Amino acid sequence: MKRILEIEENSNSPTIDLLEEAIRARAREVIESLYEDEVQRFLNKTSSIVDKTGNKLVVRNGFHKERTILTTNGYVTVRLPRVDDRALEEKDRFVSKVLPPFARKTPTVEAILSAAYLAGISSNKFSAMLHDVLGEGLI
Repeated sequence: MKRILEIEENSNSPTIDLLEEAIRARAREVIESLYEDEVQRFLNKTSSIVDKTGNKLVVRNGFHKERTILTTNGYVTVRLPRVDDRALEEKDRFVSKVLPPFARKTPTVEAILSAAYLAGISSNKFSAMLHDVLGEGLI
């Protein structure tokens, strides 16, 4: 609320679309929460793997560098937890299904870009392509 009042009071400031900003903030929270839940399930599954002294061999290990993901709501920067699972074989290590290691776009964005390429962005089929991908009432 305070930020809205600041923008209204200062008419010389650039317009900020608060709705879009709120949607991207919520998208960040959702992505981070889903990833965190996935990490926690993996850690619970591997909690019985310990060394000779009883220390867990698969543990959380801080956070990855922030990563920017392109979503249908714009770019979202996320901070994701890291897992130290070097004690496991390569095939058993943590790989996220929510956000694979090198993913930079959501599957929906990938579909939109692929469909745009196939339809030819400069052609008159572009709005029909967006209608097919995004659905009724979104364009």
